[in-house]
Amino acid sequence: MRDPDQDLYLLTTLGRVTEASDLFERIVDRAFVSQLAEIIDPELTRSCLDKSYEDAITSAFRILEVRVRNRINAKPELVGTELMDDAFNPDRGKLVFGETSSERQAVYQIFRSAYMMLRNPPSHRYLEEFAGAEIVEIIMFVDFLLKVLSKAQDRITSQPTEQAE
Repeated sequence: MRDPDQDLYLLTTLGRVTEASDLFERIVDRAFVSQLAEIIDPELTRSCLDKSYEDAITSAFRILEVRVRNRINAKPELVGTELMDDAFNPDRGKLVFGETSSERQAVYQIFRSAYMMLRNPPSHRYLEEFAGAEIVEIIMFVDFLLKVLSKAQDRITSQPTEQAE
């Protein structure tokens, strides 16, 4: 329970008070991490859990970025939202996910928005908006994006063929 007058969380089940910045370390114990390892990408588990918010989120999105780049054979200088444009743009992206135009547009916006909202801010400044279990939720969201990436199809571009006379 969050105390609205202070930057504290009241952990009523334990009868203790802890600062928000310390909550992640207290919530995510080794048993929970090992359970997560069974359901989320192993690289995310190894690289992201047991870190501060900024480090965990930066690591998670670095993993996503590398996998997208490798999947579409992009150059190393293509990063962030530009990489997501190249991969998922519904009209010209190299990957397609979704049966309809609106579904493809939504996937594109999810990938771009994830970078703009979750990945970019901690790369440029310290944040206090997210703490504790929210870090795990964001890492699990990146895991979901990795699953979408793995299910996306390569865009088939049709080349016009000349007819023989």
